[in-house]
Amino acid sequence: ANTRLVAEFLESQVGAGLVETVRWSSLPSSPFYALAQKYTPKGCGSLLNFDLAGGLQDGKAFINSLELLANVANIGDVRSLAIHPASTTHAQLTTAELLAQGITPGTVRLSIGTEDPKDILADIQRGLAAARRAKAAELGETISRLGKPMTIKNLYAAHRPALSPPGEAGSTPRGDGSGRDLRGSYELYPPRNARPTSQAWAGIDRLL
Repeated sequence: ANTRLVAEFLESQVGAGLVETVRWSSLPSSPFYALAQKYTPKGCGSLLNFDLAGGLQDGKAFINSLELLANVANIGDVRSLAIHPASTTHAQLTTAELLAQGITPGTVRLSIGTEDPKDILADIQRGLAAARRAKAAELGETISRLGKPMTIKNLYAAHRPALSPPGEAGSTPRGDGSGRDLRGSYELYPPRNARPTSQAWAGIDRLL
């Protein structure tokens, strides 16, 4: 029951710019849901993982802020446990090697225990808040490197990877008279009709 509550809570955060994916086979969104219902109808166990959008730094911040969940590599304990593989058990791997193993730099693995579910969720929320602050700090550093004041336009510019793909609405080719196809080049500031994705807005909102 505790694991289901945690998995459902984390899945409710997907799409808000912080949590990207939650993996627990007893969630209806899982590609293995039918099998989980067949073989483990009461729930597929205490182990789950999720990906933080901010990657390595968000994962570290999440783990370092936890007060109840223990940061150990064990699983299946009566205690709730958490680990960030990219900075611990799999730290020797490159990003490409991590991805080949189904792990992102922001993956966090949880083994949920028997504590009061309110305490478990409160600790996870504490970790997510820390990850959000880490993401905001990283974005602030990006703005600083641009040498620009922290304005909406500059926040938008820092999120250029989250804008529409080259050649689609939101990108502006810069003509230089050479005849080259420059559709992959973005202006520092977007055209008036461009719109950031939800990921970009989520990053902007966290800094305002």
